[in-house]
Parts: sequence; structure tokens; C-alpha cells
Amino acid sequence: MRAARPLVEGLIWFALAGPVFWGIDVFHAAVFRTETSSGALLILSALMAAAIWLAAVYVGVRWRQSGLMPAGVAPFVGLISIWVFGGLYLAFAQNLRSGTFSLRDVNMTLVLWAPALTFMIATYDGTLGSLLVASVCLILLTFKFKDGEALAKQVRRQMAKGWGLSR
Repeated sequence: MRAARPLVEGLIWFALAGPVFWGIDVFHAAVFRTETSSGALLILSALMAAAIWLAAVYVGVRWRQSGLMPAGVAPFVGLISIWVFGGLYLAFAQNLRSGTFSLRDVNMTLVLWAPALTFMIATYDGTLGSLLVASVCLILLTFKFKDGEALAKQVRRQMAKGWGLSR
């Protein structure tokens, strides 16, 4: 049973990383239902990239501390997840903005899982910047976690200090 735990944790993170990243765009589309201005798009992009980065750091550090799997796996799984789930979430957000939700064709729903379609729809949606920034950040975080023992020690040291907020 212990051998299956890393696989289960990895699949759970895979299932959650996409919604963590794209959920902000879907929420924005559901609440505002209009096209996004350039200023709001910059804020939205920063929030999306920061959310997935913080979540990947949290999961990676947690995995390293528990000895479950190498911490560098978390950002990589998150990267794959946002590219796989992107088309589906972007189509959903665009349908919310247009006021209707209808994915008439089942084949179209299956095509939305393609990472190449994520790139094309993000270009139209305006979230391409956050997708590329988040991708670069997650790739860099994967390599940063390679020498992750130093990072884990630094995080533990900061946690012991109370993140500098106690003074």
C-alpha cells in the first residue's frame, strides 16, 4: 500500500494543479462576463502565475519533507497539468464570457485536452502571457528543486524564524 502512495499523491496534484491555475480565469469570467482590459489582464496573469508557483512550492516542499518523492517532480507535474487542462478550462471561461455554455460536440470536448489547443485558445483568451510565465517559472522551479536539499533547509530555517513576521 505504501508503494502506491507516491502515485496517488502525484495524480491528486495533477488533478488539482490545472484548476489552481485556470480556476482564477474561470472565476474572473464567471463574475465579470466581459472582455478583460489590459490592466486587469496583467493582474489576472500575475495572480495565475503566482498561484501555481506557490502551490508547486508547497507541494514540492511537502513531498520532500515527507520523503514521498523528489520535490522537483511537483513543478513538473503542475506544468503538465496546466497544459493538459488548459483547453478545457479556457473553453469553459470563454463560454461564460459569451453568456452561453454549450459544448455540443463530444469530439470537441475530447480535443480540448490537447496541449497545442491550450496555446491557441490562450492566445485568443489573453492568458498566453501568464501561461508562458508560469511555464518558465515551473521549469526553473523544477531545476531549483534539483539542489532542493539546500532549499528545504532554507525553508525550514525561515519557518523556524516565523517567516520574519513575529517581530
